[in-house]
Amino acid sequence: MAPIRSLLRRLIRTEKPLVSARPDQAQKLQDAEARAAKERMIAQARILNSRNEREGGYQR
Repeated sequence: MAPIRSLLRRLIRTEKPLVSARPDQAQKLQDAEARAAKERMIAQARILNSRNEREGGYQR
């Protein structure tokens, strides 16, 4: 019984996060992070665009 206990202890200590054990969840998380980053970039572009329009727009 002792070897099983030590193996379990070692397994628990070296256990990786749940995300790596479930690739579908990891992919969902990655997609959500990518979507959030894209939305942040769009929001920043809108802010810059509206700021430019207020200050007279682009000089072409």
